[in-house]
Amino acid sequence: MPNFLDEDRARIRELGKVHRHFTRLNRQTDSIVAVGALYALARRGLVPAMEKTTRTTIEEFSAREIRHDQSRFGRLLTAWLEKPLSYLAKEDLRGLLRQFNNQKAFQRYGEEPLFAGWLYQFGILNDVSERSYGQRRTGRNMDELAAITRWYTPSAIAEFIVDEALGEPRKNGATRFLDPACGAGHLLIPAFQKMLKAGENVEDLLEKRLFGLDIDSLAVQMAGFAIYLACRDAGLKGDLPIPKLFCFHQDSPEASGQDAALGSFLLGIPAEKRPGGIVLRDLENNILPLDAIPSSYSHLAANPPYLSNRLMPEQMRDFLKEHYQDCHYDLYTSFIELSARLLEPGGRGSFICQNSFLNIQRYANFRLAFSKRCQIETLALLGPGTFATRSGEKVNSAVLTFSRKSEPSKERDNGSLRILKEGAKDLDKTSFESLSRADLQLTTKSLPGHPIAIHCPRELADMFRDLKPLGAPEFRIHLTNGLFTCNNKKFVKHFRDLELEKNPKNATDYVPYDKGGGRKWYATTPYFLHWPDDGATIREYRAARGQSRRLPGEDFYFRTGVTYSYIGTSGFTARLLSENAVFDIASSALFSDRIDILYLLGFLNSSLIQLMLSILNPTVNFQIGDLRKLPYIEPPEQVEKSIAHLTSQAVAIARELERFDHQSPKFEASSIAKPERAKVEELLARESMIQTEINRIILDLYGAGASLKNAIEASAWVKKNSYRGYLQDLEKPTVASSRR
Repeated sequence: MPNFLDEDRARIRELGKVHRHFTRLNRQTDSIVAVGALYALARRGLVPAMEKTTRTTIEEFSAREIRHDQSRFGRLLTAWLEKPLSYLAKEDLRGLLRQFNNQKAFQRYGEEPLFAGWLYQFGILNDVSERSYGQRRTGRNMDELAAITRWYTPSAIAEFIVDEALGEPRKNGATRFLDPACGAGHLLIPAFQKMLKAGENVEDLLEKRLFGLDIDSLAVQMAGFAIYLACRDAGLKGDLPIPKLFCFHQDSPEASGQDAALGSFLLGIPAEKRPGGIVLRDLENNILPLDAIPSSYSHLAANPPYLSNRLMPEQMRDFLKEHYQDCHYDLYTSFIELSARLLEPGGRGSFICQNSFLNIQRYANFRLAFSKRCQIETLALLGPGTFATRSGEKVNSAVLTFSRKSEPSKERDNGSLRILKEGAKDLDKTSFESLSRADLQLTTKSLPGHPIAIHCPRELADMFRDLKPLGAPEFRIHLTNGLFTCNNKKFVKHFRDLELEKNPKNATDYVPYDKGGGRKWYATTPYFLHWPDDGATIREYRAARGQSRRLPGEDFYFRTGVTYSYIGTSGFTARLLSENAVFDIASSALFSDRIDILYLLGFLNSSLIQLMLSILNPTVNFQIGDLRKLPYIEPPEQVEKSIAHLTSQAVAIARELERFDHQSPKFEASSIAKPERAKVEELLARESMIQTEINRIILDLYGAGASLKNAIEASAWVKKNSYRGYLQDLEKPTVASSRR
């Protein structure tokens, strides 16, 4: 995990404690945020003039002199804070403020302009008074878009993104900066501070140079509050201008009521195609038309929302499909396209986003169109775990910095771009290296789907260009998706639930069912499929729900094949199908009547194939289409036999290791005794030696050179392809009812 996130993780742990204390009192999010804002003001001696009881409470815990800011900006803050604070009893407010003041961590974070914004993040995640995050996400409601897509930017990354976006601020007053999804200002604050340091006049900066937009009105208010604190922290006095921050608002009965949630996307389409009645509302609740702000910007930065089109509200999905056609599959890709439309020629933008658009097939046209208008300047692949509040292996983050070309061009770009070194633990200059744009273009052109594969060795790209793919008809290797029952809860049972010894009939009514899971070489499936009538019941059930009566992959049921898990959080691993099994859509498979299936299993688990798959699809969702594209060499007879023999030994080891896996039907309770640990270590060492030999033979078959071998050695994906998890299993308590 990158160590530049440690401070943000500490902040999140501490602020989480505060928020949990608030929610135990059943307080609304806006009250929580208001107390955080009040605390930040008190730390600076800037508490606005409000009712006497609130003022007295502040004076009880703040040793500083309290000043009452009667500026236009100060009065605006007073109006914002008074209502949510009125919900709190005096004793609650006093106790909560003292809790802040008595902990050093809160005192330190209270000095940050973004303190209240971080509290707001927790308010959305943990608000006990409203529906849960999961319920909001599955509701597909336009009104919930802001709540389910808010993941504020870690401070170190925010600083990096702003530095990337601004570069050297333009002279002669030409700089115009926009965050089109500004939230509580986590990018606006470092942008403001950098532009101020570069010599921008604060009045000019707030009135003409810095812009923020969002669909969440409370978040926009907090962004304004953060800018106010940043101004005071910089020693700026007097009556400051109100910054140009806006939320989208419905101001006409003709609007649907949810059109405002289309937000900044409306700025990327012609005015005549926008829904009527949508306007901008500023911090003082003034209403302005959408064209009241500039139509183009010299600098743009964003942490755009992530949401796939399958989870979008129908209105948003249809809008993006019409107006952002090649990139409508996720909100973040549509925001990248929006930025390309809003940037001036020569302008520069920087985003933190997911890295899926760099590689996956459905963005091929988008990548092509984007490369004609924009040029990548920096690409930092950060991987999973970048957001402490958004855990999970699926969220693979990247920082993308790009510039708008003066004219759309198909010509080859010259020069180089900066890329983050693999395994880098920081974002300083020494963590980056240069990559020739010309070389990257040649690599991209050689790979299927033309991904932007910055870590692909040229030698590997040539293999994709020169060799036929695994799915070519002449190889007679059949790759197929598995069964989709439409209701696994109804048709699939865990082996412990079947109790075959007590209910012998289940042995004839159910068949083994391979259903995913990331084990390597071999794993006895713990699942069984209801199959008393050769699948007739499942066919009828599928047909009643609009699916075909023909079952996916049914020509290959009960055959010997190689499968893999659709979702591979531990990297890609292949294994033999369980004997006489049907296989699930989450456990798609390949078969051959021409080549030894054990050869194909060893081939897919080789280090070369691990690297190839990481280039084709560096996500955790491995598709049949990815395997079909693998460059394939038909093995000579001796190579086929050697790999098959080694693979059979690895399969035998996997079968023996099942005795130690408490989740396997083959688990033996006596096998987890500590004396058996040495046996497991021995088996793992033998498997590792077998894997090394398979790797060597496959690399020799493909004529791999030094650059390719070095890339494999450095690849984190290849390192994941191991059995070390078994040692962790031995440390877990044995629970008879354990499930996968």
